[in-house]
Amino acid sequence: MLRIFRLLTLDEYIPSVSLIGSVLSRNAKDFKQAAYAALSLWLMFASMLWLAERHDPKQVDDLTMAQRYGTMPSALPYTLVHLTGDYPLIDYDFPAKCVLFFAIFFAVGVVSVPTGLLASGFSRELANYRKAERAQRE
Repeated sequence: MLRIFRLLTLDEYIPSVSLIGSVLSRNAKDFKQAAYAALSLWLMFASMLWLAERHDPKQVDDLTMAQRYGTMPSALPYTLVHLTGDYPLIDYDFPAKCVLFFAIFFAVGVVSVPTGLLASGFSRELANYRKAERAQRE
């Protein structure tokens, strides 16, 4: 926790922390929409994987797929990992593989939309900051 406070005190010399804060506040509506879309996709794919894998007796590592996907709450963490682009589990039945095929396409958006919003907003804020800094010097 102390390290986070140190970063905030560095803002006087390196303005990136306050720039990111202003990016988040200026693009709050877009970030909320991206979060809503990600949450909706997460719940949708978790329910589809729950339907496809809840009775699968195949054992992977220490748990069966039925134990992992037996309930909706237990399916949520595995689905979230898949939506970030990581696939630690690969031994799925054919219906679940079809669901995950489509999840791959949506996972790109789940990761890239907020990243793109942050990157474009940061470059815009940095350009504004540098312009204001140049005007202040003159």
